[in-house]
Amino acid sequence: MKSLLYILFISVSMSVWAQEKNTLKVVNWIWYIPVDESLPKSLPVSKRSPVLQEFEKQFNCKIDYVELNTEEQIYSFVTTKASDVDVFNLPTSYMLKLKDQGRLSKLSQVQAAQLNNWNSILQRAPYNQLGNYGFPYSGGTTVIMYRKQWARENNITAVNAGHVFKPVKGTRIALLNSSDSLVMALNYLDTPEHTADKKDLKKAVNLIRILQDNNYLKSISSNLEDTAAKMVDGELDIAFMYHSDANQFLREYPNELAIEIVPKNPDFYVDFWGVLEQSKNKKLAIEFLNFLGNKERQLNIAEELGSIPMGKFSEQELKEHDILFPHEALRNARTYSLEHFELCGKIWRLLLKELKTKEKPDNETP
Repeated sequence: MKSLLYILFISVSMSVWAQEKNTLKVVNWIWYIPVDESLPKSLPVSKRSPVLQEFEKQFNCKIDYVELNTEEQIYSFVTTKASDVDVFNLPTSYMLKLKDQGRLSKLSQVQAAQLNNWNSILQRAPYNQLGNYGFPYSGGTTVIMYRKQWARENNITAVNAGHVFKPVKGTRIALLNSSDSLVMALNYLDTPEHTADKKDLKKAVNLIRILQDNNYLKSISSNLEDTAAKMVDGELDIAFMYHSDANQFLREYPNELAIEIVPKNPDFYVDFWGVLEQSKNKKLAIEFLNFLGNKERQLNIAEELGSIPMGKFSEQELKEHDILFPHEALRNARTYSLEHFELCGKIWRLLLKELKTKEKPDNETP
């Protein structure tokens, strides 16, 4: 009887081990993998995404896919629930933190196949500081999304930072995260070099405070869908956001919304895939990254998401795939040091705390 129980125990243990070994645990931003919009949203993302379905079929595996709204949520998940993560997606500043903490696995097997195929912007700091510890997935820049009816009513043909920080009377503005909003403020101030300069950042924060004090600032939120819905309903006029996120709303509301890329010296961000050092499934995680790095797949994903593929592509290839923001436009783009992002985060948290104590009723006229 004991022998039978022992055999049963071993059989169950082996079955669980095999199942875990064949399951890839992926953590990603919301909307950062293409899905079939015709399928019910009640289905898991892994069942709605042709990309994930193709990978599962090709490698005879299962993907456990977790979708989160903000970089802070992903970072918290990765650092507090590491046993539930194999591969994840985060922006450069958070990836560098994880690298310094010794949490990232080296991706030599991935980079060996992809190293010569990356866009040259990845050679700039801080992206080049990741070395073999990050796999570039997508890039983009800050845009101003605005309500078309608002622009028509105010005879505005091109929206820029000036319309945000010196808005026409009655304009209602949403800020969606620290780096977008502070960078836009710095653009408006025409600061020549955007390093971790406390004086520049304080000036930018003061501009945002002025918006709130004069009742232009109506929302500080990471809820993109709620912000877009309020714009379509006429409750908001302008919002800062990443252009890949804005592109999703342009497809959904082409008659109501439009975007403008920051006209000069746009900021540029890159999101990287990482593999945790303690992942039990590194081999499958590496296969996943190589799978995503396929040239045609990069273009198709970027076209679906409205992002910029990180590989080297000709202008013709980008046009054929209707890429929103061509690589040529990156020549004047700015990148930021880790210290700059950390300082932005600190100031932003202080600003949020202060604004919450100063909230004014929506019916107050500026």
